[in-house]
Parts: sequence; structure tokens; C-alpha cells
Amino acid sequence: MSATVLVLVLFLAGLLVLVAEIFIPSHGLLSIVGLGFLAAAVYQAYTHISNPAGHWTFAAVLIVVPTMAWIAVKTFHYTPWGKKLAPPNPVVQVNDFAPELQQLKSLIGQQGRSITPLRPVGTCIFTEQRVNCVAESGMLATGTEVVAIDLRGNSLVVRPAHSRSDSERIVSS
Repeated sequence: MSATVLVLVLFLAGLLVLVAEIFIPSHGLLSIVGLGFLAAAVYQAYTHISNPAGHWTFAAVLIVVPTMAWIAVKTFHYTPWGKKLAPPNPVVQVNDFAPELQQLKSLIGQQGRSITPLRPVGTCIFTEQRVNCVAESGMLATGTEVVAIDLRGNSLVVRPAHSRSDSERIVSS
């Protein structure tokens, strides 16, 4: 086998073993072997071919290995193996929240009690159901009787049950 063929075989074997590291869990052992093959290719090019051939082989290693790594990182998750290893994140849509939102809408106008302080966000209980709530204004202490008045995002907006609504204030003034 000529020296040039030996350098090419060592170079390709090093790249192949580095690719195998992705699929075979070896805790870095295959990476060390692959880099060893690449180092042997550079050494053989310097000693058995010529200094310029060694320089070119070393430059090829410095260019090809990082380029392969970059391409692998950028494209691996698009491959069938990558999709199995790390499936894409699900896209949350409005329909995913629809049952919960309908259930929260049914609580508007009902009376409940805060079971955590609302500063302004906390938890209230409405008919044995724990619900994330937002105080309409200010803070509410634990145990405050509240009334659900609106829906903001996935949270009920509540006010103290004993406070007068804006329409009652206008009528009584």
C-alpha cells in the first residue's frame, strides 16, 4: 500500500469513527480513537510523503472536522434518527386551552375564597376547585371572600366580595 493511500485510509477511518461516536455511546472513547486515526494520517503524510503533503493533511483535518461537527449540530435533528432522539417541541394552540377556558368562564360571577394571598396573583377556591386568580386591584389576604368578575389569559380576575361594583357606586352617589 502506498503512503498516499495509507494517509487517505487513516483520514477516512478517523472521520468514520468520529461519525460513529454520534450513534454508539462510548463515553468519548471513539472520539479519541477517531482523533488518533486523524493524527496518524497527519504523521504519515509528514514522514512518508512530504512536508507540504503533511501541511495539506493537517489543514484538511483542521477544516473538515469542525465543518463536519457544525453540519452535524445544525442538521442532525432533521434526520430520522435525530427526530427519534429529540422530537420537536409540540406547538400549543388555542384549542389546547379551550376546555379550561370554558370552565373558567363558567366561574365568572360566582363567589369563592382566596386560599393564598393575592399579590396580585394567587390561588382561590371556587366550588372545591383551585383556580389561579388575579386581584382586580391591590392585594388580598388569605381567606378573603372574592367574586370572579373577568377572565384575563388563563386566570380569573377577582375582587373582594364585599366591595361595591362601579354600577353600585354610581347609583348610590
